[in-house]
Amino acid sequence: MDNDILFNRSNSASVKRQRLYQFLLQVNWRSCVAGIIFGSSLSILLSLSLFLIIAPYLNDKPEADGPFAAPLKDIDGIAIKFSDWQWGSCSKTCGIGVQEGFRTTICPQNVHCVDNETEILRRHCISEHCSVDGKWSVWMQEPCSVTCGVGTRLRHRQCSNPHPQYGGKNCTGKSIDHINCSPSSCCPGLADDTLMNCAGGWMRRDDFGACFCFSRQRLSWNSAQAQCKMQSGSLADIYSENEAVWLADYSRLHTGSSVWIGGKRNRYRYMWFTSGGRTKTMNYTRWAPGEPKFYDPGNRHFICVDLWPEHQYKWDDFDCNKKLNFICKTYL
Repeated sequence: MDNDILFNRSNSASVKRQRLYQFLLQVNWRSCVAGIIFGSSLSILLSLSLFLIIAPYLNDKPEADGPFAAPLKDIDGIAIKFSDWQWGSCSKTCGIGVQEGFRTTICPQNVHCVDNETEILRRHCISEHCSVDGKWSVWMQEPCSVTCGVGTRLRHRQCSNPHPQYGGKNCTGKSIDHINCSPSSCCPGLADDTLMNCAGGWMRRDDFGACFCFSRQRLSWNSAQAQCKMQSGSLADIYSENEAVWLADYSRLHTGSSVWIGGKRNRYRYMWFTSGGRTKTMNYTRWAPGEPKFYDPGNRHFICVDLWPEHQYKWDDFDCNKKLNFICKTYL
């Protein structure tokens, strides 16, 4: 029985080898090899074509362009060389101009190239900044020195339109000047009839026997007193309740801010001061609550009298250096 099994196994293997041999004999090996060679060739050809297409884009160095590109060649492939560029001067001595350059051909062999052929190129150039001369700004004017008659006005300007630059010239002429001025609405002139008529913006009050000028200038107490003196008056002195209330009401309606009057501390009491330097006693007062403060070391300059808006334009002692509107008064 064991011999039968061995025989069958050996016989089966022999049959398989015989079938494989018959299959190999039936294969057309020439066609198969030809197909492999054709497929490989086609693959190589396609890969090479693709490489040739993308190769220019794989170069990391961009090609030079313009007149500085690689040397040209003539139709025979002979390199055409150029001389160095020769640049002329800039068309402008300052700012942006145009500069022209040229170079000539140098031919190793005079076949298709001719010596001394010229190539011209133009480019922008900047020699240096142009100088800028200074010019004056518009005049800035200060208020007229008087509110009536003829006074002077200070005006000033700057060499800043534009400033001189890059060696440019400075402005010529004055930066500060004084000119005459004559306000259209002012205190009275110096003629007696004008004073009596209270012309030129002054208000006549026969019940107080005086004319008043409510100035819209803002000056320190001393400057305001000097301004009133130039117009034959003084900072207002007040001697009655009616006059004090009228001045307070008019100031509230037409100024809306603190206003200097002619009172000032003289040692330990307040007096009326005239523009001529004389003093008069304050027979009437209308101080705001808590005023005046005689003994306040922190406010030693608070010795001049103003009408105080925060307390219905009653009187207050204030810093004489502060610039306020003021009331001038001249008697009829």
